[in-house]
Amino acid sequence: MTSVAQDIIHGHFNRKTLTALKKKGIEVVKSTFVPGPGGDYTQGETAYVVVENEMSSIRSYLEVLKMAA
Repeated sequence: MTSVAQDIIHGHFNRKTLTALKKKGIEVVKSTFVPGPGGDYTQGETAYVVVENEMSSIRSYLEVLKMAA
């Protein structure tokens, strides 16, 4: 059984992307919502908590895709 966080991640990224990240030792652990410029939540976007070398960071969708490339 998977968690809701895992279901969201698998819905946003395909298996090929997640496999490429895993081979590099990178894991997307959950998604979050970040506000846009000036703290405007109407201009916000989904971001992802990524763990790499035991360090976590928040990345945008495109940044995660670049990490997998």
